[in-house]
Amino acid sequence: MNLQKLLKEAQKMQKDHKVKKDLLEKTDFDFENQGISLTISGGFELKKLKISPFLVDKDDIETLEDLISITLNQALLKIREENEKIAPNQSH
Repeated sequence: MNLQKLLKEAQKMQKDHKVKKDLLEKTDFDFENQGISLTISGGFELKKLKISPFLVDKDDIETLEDLISITLNQALLKIREENEKIAPNQSH
């Protein structure tokens, strides 16, 4: 295999990777857990957070905070997994 062909293949791979990465960053992911709903972009931007009214208890804010943290962490893990499919071993 000549060097020019190898270089051309590497450039194509880089371009394909960028296209996939750009598409992922524009994709929104929706998550729901026990009354907490959120939408996060593939670029790790929180776009929407909804809290069901039944979760709002001024005497128990800690439970609500825990639910938000759990749901957000689950969502971020899923997006990291999607990123890993595109670019293995390149953690975000």
